[in-house]
Amino acid sequence: MYTTHVPIRTIRVALLLALLLITAPARAADTIPRTQLATDHYDLYVEQLNAPETGRMLEELYKQLATLFGKTPPTDHLLKVAIYATRTGYIKALDDDHQVEPTNSAATSAGGYYAPGNRKAYLFIQPSDYFTRQLILHECVHQCHLQATCGNRVVNSIFYVEGIADYLGMHNWDGQHLRIGVIPTITLEDYPAKALESFVKKHDRNLEDIVSGKIPLDRSVDTMLLHFIADTWPKKFAAWRNAMDHNADPIESWNKELAPLTADTAKQFETWLKAHQEPWQIETISWQPFGQSIEGKTADNCVAISLLKQTPKTLTVEIEPQADRVMAGLTFGHRSKEDYWIMQVQFDGSLRLIEMKSGKWQQQIALKAPARKGPLTFSVTQKNDASIVSANGVELRTVQATGQVGLNIQFGKARFRIIEPKTSTTKPVD
Repeated sequence: MYTTHVPIRTIRVALLLALLLITAPARAADTIPRTQLATDHYDLYVEQLNAPETGRMLEELYKQLATLFGKTPPTDHLLKVAIYATRTGYIKALDDDHQVEPTNSAATSAGGYYAPGNRKAYLFIQPSDYFTRQLILHECVHQCHLQATCGNRVVNSIFYVEGIADYLGMHNWDGQHLRIGVIPTITLEDYPAKALESFVKKHDRNLEDIVSGKIPLDRSVDTMLLHFIADTWPKKFAAWRNAMDHNADPIESWNKELAPLTADTAKQFETWLKAHQEPWQIETISWQPFGQSIEGKTADNCVAISLLKQTPKTLTVEIEPQADRVMAGLTFGHRSKEDYWIMQVQFDGSLRLIEMKSGKWQQQIALKAPARKGPLTFSVTQKNDASIVSANGVELRTVQATGQVGLNIQFGKARFRIIEPKTSTTKPVD
């Protein structure tokens, strides 16, 4: 159960502040929503975000970490988590709590920090919804991990302690259900792609130096390496973690608990990385996984695009508007940021095609919207040098354009559920 604690003293202070605000000038910071919330295991201070939803997500995290680690933090206290709207508020909180000096770049230059000194996790809101949640999960993994299995002390291996927090922070959240330690369908950060490039080009496939710590922290590589270990040696993962939690030598513990660390292991990791990539890429604005869907949102009249990295013959999506006014649809024939086509549903339910050519909007073509019951389904099929666009199983137009395919949203927020095309029901318009 989720409860909000409001002590009598807090009420008196709130009344006093209310009286003072009658005569005090308004400040921008005063408009930030703030919530103090207690859940079964967390004491949350949240600015701007939806506090009950954040609490639900953290309780889901707690249950899964308890299963993974086989232990929980001491139960004599709730786990304190503070989420601030700005970096300024975050740094001030660290300073006020005497956890780090303001000039301590290790904490103040980061987006978040778990302070073993007072067992509290601090962070501030990031530019994207997904990465804000990932950062919350990251710091709270540190909090639970160090308190439950490490005696609340920092583990010496940076690759391990940061890697496991980021690995478990890679998630899918739909407002109710949380999955951690997954390869997301789409993120702006795209750790799998960055890890593959860094491991091959930057680190020259030197896995031993990454594990030993001779190579400085590389967030994407360390994250995916932890994922690789958990996926490749699931039955040995707990024993290896236990050794690392007790500051075992990283190379010795790998050889003893997992398998011999050789050049073949590096090849195995590279092969695994290639097979575990996010299928989507973000070209513009905000996109994130949301359960079985992909969610996109944008500022008014600003086109946001996401694309499949591998172009299928047919892409079919069901569009689920999340606002009263939404303009959204498919992107196809995408050759660059300045050359592509979009098919959209507009505010009134009408459909249109628009071409972006050489960075400028060109012709706009109105389409006849087919009669439908239920959600709107868009489809694009590439055939020879053309793209065939359909809505609810009805072919609407053939356009002489090929290229990457994906999603677009120009106004509001929508979720896109990727479905298999039902070619048997597709028919030309009479």
